[in-house]
Amino acid sequence: MDQQMNEWTRVMHARKWMKQTESFLPLWHGYIGYKFGLFDALQGGASLAEMNLRLKRPLTKLALERWLEVGVAVRHLKKRGWRYYPSRRLKYQLSQQDERSVGFMLQEMMELHIPALIAYPDFLESGKQKTYDGSEHGQVVAKTSTLVETVAFPIVQQLLRQTDVQSLLDIGCGHGGYLRKLHGLEPNWHLKGIDLEESVIQEAIERDDDGSIHFEVADFMDWESDEQFDVVMMNNMLYYFSPEQRIDLLERMRARLEEGGEAILVTPLAETPLGARFASAFNAFMTLHDNLYPLPTVQRLRMQMTEVGFENIRFIPFIPEGSWYIVMAERGHADVPVEPIEV
Repeated sequence: MDQQMNEWTRVMHARKWMKQTESFLPLWHGYIGYKFGLFDALQGGASLAEMNLRLKRPLTKLALERWLEVGVAVRHLKKRGWRYYPSRRLKYQLSQQDERSVGFMLQEMMELHIPALIAYPDFLESGKQKTYDGSEHGQVVAKTSTLVETVAFPIVQQLLRQTDVQSLLDIGCGHGGYLRKLHGLEPNWHLKGIDLEESVIQEAIERDDDGSIHFEVADFMDWESDEQFDVVMMNNMLYYFSPEQRIDLLERMRARLEEGGEAILVTPLAETPLGARFASAFNAFMTLHDNLYPLPTVQRLRMQMTEVGFENIRFIPFIPEGSWYIVMAERGHADVPVEPIEV
């Protein structure tokens, strides 16, 4: 009797885990549909043959049949006779052509984050880390950063209104979204953006219609410039720097500020009451790579910023489920040496 109960208990546990994997199917289906433009090929409805004619390149018929079958099962698609139709919301959400699309987010998850986490067993056994390739993934990461930018910008704008700003530097500016929005509100400000990836800066220049924003390909840690700014911003970049390198980074940020200037960091942080799942998974992904580093805690970042001479440090949460914060700090009014703080 006990053996039979154990078997049924095992069956129930197995069923529970199998049901949890069902949520992966819509993610997989949406990613494939976005990557190959399948939702666009189904606009207005199409049979399998019509769909293949609309695609930019021929795809395997059997694989397309299975994708369509899964799409109906997860309710991404509807089938009427021989024709398939994308659901109303997916017509634009996972389109390659609609500006409202979020398919690039699925692409980042499926091509970058999930494969890395699946490779974790090898890391556990061998300790061998991967190397993050910014030239390969820089474009899609820049696109996903625009989602955070949309939520953060109104808060950043309010914070800037509290300061006397005439110039601003954006480190790791991506496609220049913050800078374009700021220019639209304050066309007389001197705005500059630097980024390590040439292709990302090129797209930022192309998106700057009137050429009023200054963009430059540069590594901030090696950037040779004497310019100083009222505000220095850095968005979603801390994980590129080791805990030791962050001291140098923060010192360089402070050196780029005019006296009394403000630094603004937009970043997720670890071990907060908010978004613990996201932050812990993010840190597992970072640890898997030899050129990425886990997120700092609020306490650690505050200590390091204080150590290099920042004052009036504020931590403002703005995406609770992702443990995202806006950190704002003042350079101070004098270059007084600050004693290192023991952590």
